[in-house]
Amino acid sequence: MKDTAEKILRRIEQCRDHSPVLVFDLDSTLYDIYERGQVIFREAVASFPALGPVLQKLAKQRIGWDFLADFRRAGLTDEAQLQAIHAFWQERFFSDAYHVHDRPMPGAVNFVNRLHDAGAIVCYLTGRDWPNMKTGTVASLRRFGFPFGTDRVRLLMKNSQKQPDADHKRAAIAEIRRLGEVIAAFDNEPELVNLFFDSFPGALVVWIDSIHSPTAVVPYPAIFRLHDFEMNDDD
Repeated sequence: MKDTAEKILRRIEQCRDHSPVLVFDLDSTLYDIYERGQVIFREAVASFPALGPVLQKLAKQRIGWDFLADFRRAGLTDEAQLQAIHAFWQERFFSDAYHVHDRPMPGAVNFVNRLHDAGAIVCYLTGRDWPNMKTGTVASLRRFGFPFGTDRVRLLMKNSQKQPDADHKRAAIAEIRRLGEVIAAFDNEPELVNLFFDSFPGALVVWIDSIHSPTAVVPYPAIFRLHDFEMNDDD
């Protein structure tokens, strides 16, 4: 990450007259959202007692993006109950109330602030939606000290939870270009870092290899791969 940060800082200085822009996803990119899901699963046990032994069985491993598949492998095979658990999770996971359980990825707050302080426009491009998640998102950004509330910060969210993340981010490309010259973009989804690579020629595109949806898509070879934002030597 040291090398990545230095490259971006040099680009900010070179592009200062062209409004340098940085694009950051939130969930599983700037934020570790694992505990948000875990809290919901623990709450779900009261309504779905069969989930309790499953969570105990999975306690020593990290439940993945496709948590229903993990639950099936751990012995919960009643599809009606699995779908009811998913609905319970979805109602809470995509809501303001549960953002309190998110934590910044290691080094993320310092990294984003360093680049914003150097003169970059920070654009948070997230799959969260305005109606259900704006209040919690803004509160979380402020609480942890991410740049927010200045004329060099933008928060682009979906208008509806039902809109696919990829469609939302693809539609936002033109708006982001109007902000200035995109010099770097970060996301945890392989499909989306490839989209950024194609959409922002010359930008440094970084795949945050944390957790992502099941996909056959792989990031382009030219895309950088990092696990977090700690100022260690890059991979």
